Amino acid sequence: MMSNHDDRPGGSGLLLGAGAALLMVACCALLPILIAGGAIAGIGAFLRNRGSSAPGSPWRSSR
Repeated sequence: MMSNHDDRPGGSGLLLGAGAALLMVACCALLPILIAGGAIAGIGAFLRNRGSSAPGSPWRSSR
């Protein structure tokens, strides 16, 4: 005789909820932070390259 385990309470709902919460945090918080960081780094690189050709630029080392 085989036992039927369908009547036991499972933890799959909790796991699904935790996965959904993690996905929401990743999409709503981490992705915009990465995009903003990339934009700031791009602007900084542009300004650094633009200012490095000028003599006496404060961003250029005197080496």
